[in-house]
Amino acid sequence: MTLPVALPGFDPALDEVAEAILAADPTGRRTGNVMRQSFDQLYDGGRTGVYHVDQLSPTQKTHLGTFVEVNMAKEFNFETVGVKFDYRIAGHDVDAKFSLSGGWMLPPEVIGHLCLVMQASDDEARFDIGVVRASAEWLTAGGNRDKKVALRAGHRDKITWIHRGATMPPNVLATLARPDLDVILSKRSGQQKVNEVFRRAPGRRISRAAIETLAMQRDPLKRVRRNGGARTPLAKEGMIIMNGDYTWQRDIVEALGAEPPQDGEFVSLHITPAEPGWTGPQTVIEGRAWRRGTPAEALASASELPEVLQKAGETDAGS
Repeated sequence: MTLPVALPGFDPALDEVAEAILAADPTGRRTGNVMRQSFDQLYDGGRTGVYHVDQLSPTQKTHLGTFVEVNMAKEFNFETVGVKFDYRIAGHDVDAKFSLSGGWMLPPEVIGHLCLVMQASDDEARFDIGVVRASAEWLTAGGNRDKKVALRAGHRDKITWIHRGATMPPNVLATLARPDLDVILSKRSGQQKVNEVFRRAPGRRISRAAIETLAMQRDPLKRVRRNGGARTPLAKEGMIIMNGDYTWQRDIVEALGAEPPQDGEFVSLHITPAEPGWTGPQTVIEGRAWRRGTPAEALASASELPEVLQKAGETDAGS
């Protein structure tokens, strides 16, 4: 198995650790999910309304590394080994370090040892993860008050990257255009905010955490369902909300040319009947072809929207 970037030289222990992680997560999807989970835990948006790291104090931001460290151990069943090092991977002691900026601070006790270095951007929905040996000659001199040191900029090429610029599930509230987000947040009720995010982010993956942050109440997913939730008013506008928990709904979104939602996510779309001869992305529901449309096209054909799409997510029909 070949790593994306190889470490110059020969370090069998480092290679074994990197290859073990890559073998457990060849696409980076599992690690990306850990990053998303860790950001969402830090925000605790359903209780605090926080959705972005800029809303946090420096002290609060430092807790993100702890969430990542703990969640990585749970996801990959890393053996935890105590105070000096965080994990034992492939038989080797490894210290875990996370940084939003890539400026990993290393305590004196890990010098000469292996470090699993990680960084992530919620704005870009991307992360990096790699392994490096904290060799003294590659580190800054002196250190800070805690005697911690950092990898010199000129030695970042010593990192064996397992995943570089890999994608993680997006945070729609961190990536929406500011004018759209301002309109969403200006709504008075949690239900109105949930309705508006589906209107203003069609074709984009919207997580359960984003719904919880906007609703800020018990049973936030009630704000998505019919009979009081977002599906009822949006169906009148020709919009559907597909739930990533159901295979048939993911398939519809993909057939319509949008990125399908994953477990715990939703995607809203404006749809309208596809004209005879339409050759673009389309899906057939109850014998009739549908395509993505403009808000005006969807509104004009809203009365024709199949009921199975209006109530999607309330039953497991077709999964």
